[in-house]
Amino acid sequence: MQETNLSAIDLNLLVVLDALLAESHVQRAGQRVGLSQPATSHALARLRALLGDPLLVRVGAAMVLTPKAEGLRQPLAALLENTRALLRDTGFDPATSRRTFTFMMPDLVCDLLGPPLVAAAARQAPSVQMTFMPWRGPDLLTARDLLALDFHITSVARDFPGFADEPLYEDGDVVVARAGHPARRKLSTKAGFCGQRHIAIVGTGEAEDVSESWLRAVGLERQIGLTVPTYLLAIRIAARTDLIAFVPRRLARSMSERLDLVIAEAPVDPGTDRLLLRTATRLARDAAGQWMRGLVRTVAADLR
Repeated sequence: MQETNLSAIDLNLLVVLDALLAESHVQRAGQRVGLSQPATSHALARLRALLGDPLLVRVGAAMVLTPKAEGLRQPLAALLENTRALLRDTGFDPATSRRTFTFMMPDLVCDLLGPPLVAAAARQAPSVQMTFMPWRGPDLLTARDLLALDFHITSVARDFPGFADEPLYEDGDVVVARAGHPARRKLSTKAGFCGQRHIAIVGTGEAEDVSESWLRAVGLERQIGLTVPTYLLAIRIAARTDLIAFVPRRLARSMSERLDLVIAEAPVDPGTDRLLLRTATRLARDAAGQWMRGLVRTVAADLR
């Protein structure tokens, strides 16, 4: 049995067929779908050729459906309803949605934004899921990585194809040390800062700590005693050793009390880090994506 070439089928023909099967009358079927009688007759001729069956035959003064036409009524109605459902804008209801959103962000951003974001999403959309992908430096991000992401939060000001950027929040850098550190009162001086052994943070795909080039440019040469991959690990180790760490201010403040940390201003102005929210452009007209984007912005605004 030869299969029908689906690419040759005009969906409008199926709409006309549905009307013909319902009305068993060419003129009334045409009126039902907004076609003239000649146009409906032409469509019937095309359907007969396509399906290899007369579909409607005259019996006395009436037109009746052939057995094949009768057998098409139910599956055709189901097909058209499924097609309408496919094209229907169902909107987005957070209360019932089961969407999954994928994020990539540095560990320090995840620590700050992750818990309140999860809590805010759970209040509005209890069945929505989130995935936090492991951080990868810009040089290691592949096209496949970017395709899997809905949102990317970073301070790296670099163009990413397929994403739209917007400012999220600002931060700065401070020095942290354990509360009993012998040099804790001198860390804001150049001598005190440079005289201590530091923890460098070098993430996956990065050649050195992102602070290193800036510190050299302002004449500060650090002694690196340990290199770790994340800010969270650096802060936790600084809290339990005599090593110190140069870390983002917001993260230091959020962890200082529980880890018994001293926070000191840097001996020179570290400037401002600007965190960006990158949203996949495919979500530009997606109601669910825009809802999540708004939630991220609200949670970030609360940090201020």
